[in-house]
Amino acid sequence: MFKNTSKQINFIPGLRLPLFDGGRLNANLASTRATSNILMERYNQSVLNAVRNVAINGTHLQTLNDQRAIQAQRVDATRYTQASAEAALKQGPGSRLQATEARLPVLSEQVSLLMLDTLRIIQSIQLIKSPGGGYQAAKTEQD
Repeated sequence: MFKNTSKQINFIPGLRLPLFDGGRLNANLASTRATSNILMERYNQSVLNAVRNVAINGTHLQTLNDQRAIQAQRVDATRYTQASAEAALKQGPGSRLQATEARLPVLSEQVSLLMLDTLRIIQSIQLIKSPGGGYQAAKTEQD
């Protein structure tokens, strides 16, 4: 019976004054600062870890390089001994057994040199990876 036929529309701009929002805004600012401080601390720690890992891996690599130089000298010395035994065999006073036995230390020292080279390659990869380097081994057919 009584129907509401009048409709009213307001297009008045809304005005909002943050008079009582100060506490909430300060709390949000404190929370954001705390989160920022935590993230900066994590970043600083990761940088320190990377620098420490680079120093450690660099030192290990340098040690392996020094050991390789010494091992190369050992290989040269055993080769000299082998050459002396083979020269004695050719000139007569040496035996074939002595010449063959002189080869064994050469082979042993060469194997040690190869092992050091393998360790140096592994340590070089660790040095590349230590600051967060993205070294990835090549995929083989088995992978």
